[in-house]
Amino acid sequence: MGIGVGCDQEENMNAININWETNHAKKLRARIAIDHIDLKRTLVRLTEAGVSQMQLSRALGISQPTISSNLKTAVRIPPVKPGFSGADPYEISQRFAAGELTQAQLLDELLR
Repeated sequence: MGIGVGCDQEENMNAININWETNHAKKLRARIAIDHIDLKRTLVRLTEAGVSQMQLSRALGISQPTISSNLKTAVRIPPVKPGFSGADPYEISQRFAAGELTQAQLLDELLR
């Protein structure tokens, strides 16, 4: 126990830290999902621009089979319409959860 801090206060401080850490972890989890989507869309754009899978593999430091696997699953990811941050309401909500959008932006995109 710290000097001048009662047991109840110390427990309350830990609860606040746990809440912050939990919320931070939720944001990071959403960020990971969005990063995977963005990576796949970027790989598609690069290959469409003529960059080979081997070039991508060397540049990104990941195996060519991993590049290939990402490109195969990327075909299921719909494109983002102009003026939106995500391809569908779920992706837009994920971007909000990851901290990319304000609540006003979220509502604007979902209500259009």
